[in-house]
Amino acid sequence: RTRTRPPRARDRDFLLPFPPSPKNPPRRARARPPPAAMPVPFVTVDVFTTRKFRGNPAAVVLLSSSAPQPPEARPDDPPGTFHWPPASYLANVAREFALSETAFVLPTRVPVDDEDKPRDDKSGEPEAFSIRWFTRDGSEVDLCGHGTLAAAHALWDTHLVSRTRVVVFRTQRAGDLRVVPVGGWQGLGEGLAEISLPLSAPTLERLGADAEKCDAAAVTSALGLPLDGTTRVKVIGRNEIGDTFALLEDQKTLRAATPRSDAIAALGGRGLVITCAATEKLNDEVDADFESRFFGPNIGIDEDPVTGSAFCGLAPYWFEALRELVDEKTAAAERTRAAKEAAGASGGVGDEGKDFPDGSCGVGCKRVDHSAPVERAVELIGYQASRRGGFAKVSVDGDRVRVKGCATTVMTGHIFDLKSITEAP
Repeated sequence: RTRTRPPRARDRDFLLPFPPSPKNPPRRARARPPPAAMPVPFVTVDVFTTRKFRGNPAAVVLLSSSAPQPPEARPDDPPGTFHWPPASYLANVAREFALSETAFVLPTRVPVDDEDKPRDDKSGEPEAFSIRWFTRDGSEVDLCGHGTLAAAHALWDTHLVSRTRVVVFRTQRAGDLRVVPVGGWQGLGEGLAEISLPLSAPTLERLGADAEKCDAAAVTSALGLPLDGTTRVKVIGRNEIGDTFALLEDQKTLRAATPRSDAIAALGGRGLVITCAATEKLNDEVDADFESRFFGPNIGIDEDPVTGSAFCGLAPYWFEALRELVDEKTAAAERTRAAKEAAGASGGVGDEGKDFPDGSCGVGCKRVDHSAPVERAVELIGYQASRRGGFAKVSVDGDRVRVKGCATTVMTGHIFDLKSITEAP
């Protein structure tokens, strides 16, 4: 006769009706390790140049659900909903890159207004992202022009956004920033793009309580220039961004300035912009209209290679100061438009070839197809005379400043060990 073997103790937690007992506790399932977090991709881009290791470098971190999520993130959030990581994460990543600016880009589900859609875009509404910028010391800034251009370039270059699509960046303090791809692209990830920034002209009234310590003598001394009366410096004022603007007499004086960071920080505001008219041609390719330099020790930048947001104040000033030159360019543009209409040419008015005899677009790249989804305005060329140097083309359109520049990708990679990087150093 067959006898049924009673269940062994190690089998009792799997069989019924033999519940676990103190003598035979249930076997605990082996804990599974948490899933490894996906690495976060980044791209470093040199802006306002087509030559690597020139212009202004910026790191662009392309965030998504793989980045650390803050406490307000909920598991029942709709698909595609992303939250900003903790501020400590953003600051530590920026410190690790140690570039003048690091831009963080986050997808957004907020729809884009109809007026942001380019007139010749048949592919639907522009792509929308949220953006924030941090300096090398972990400080967050309200606006960064070259970091925004770098972010758009990174999205186009990594094929996250089609290279024909407009990108709109939502900011926390500067409104919506629209970046338009202008014309063709040369090679892998090189081309011209245009960003629309808020116009912010400098005025003496905005100096406020800092007016006494921002006089011509204080600025001259902070720039390391002689105070014997041979150097003429005129303080233009300060704009809403917080930049103080000073006019120097010539390019030689501007380039000879050896600023003292502590003295410039004492002037107050975000930074100091010095500028002058460009009377000497820089090279055979580009004939700039004005030059500038930017110093921002109060935001952790002793000297910025090329500052996109500085053109918010430089453009309105030089369009007024160079009124005669602007009128000449306006007349030339009207003549070109009339000639195209007479010849039956179609499309918008492009850049004037007479300004660039070698066929360049004015920012160091070869002539490209400049048929863009925005109408052309008269443009001035600005050169920032830092060690790396860089060019930009600027125009004034109502209460906006359009800044155009080239960009090129330098490095790509991924950020790992996200848990430790969120901890404050």
